[in-house]
Amino acid sequence: MYTNDHATKQKAITELNKLIGTNISEDTQNRATFYLGQSLYMIGKFEDAIKTFVIVQTVYPNLSKKWIDSALDKI
Repeated sequence: MYTNDHATKQKAITELNKLIGTNISEDTQNRATFYLGQSLYMIGKFEDAIKTFVIVQTVYPNLSKKWIDSALDKI
């Protein structure tokens, strides 16, 4: 079941931060970091989202730019 509530997104942020801090492949770490940026964006933490997308900007340049631009528009 899909849920769109704030608590679920906050839980995702917590879990993604835990995952990023573990011994995972660089590819998995980059993907988790990107998802973290999306989650932060979705709960309105636009500045944190931008900082997170910048981390993976070289890996996902086009996607990161779209999210960064959108977050900048909301600040």
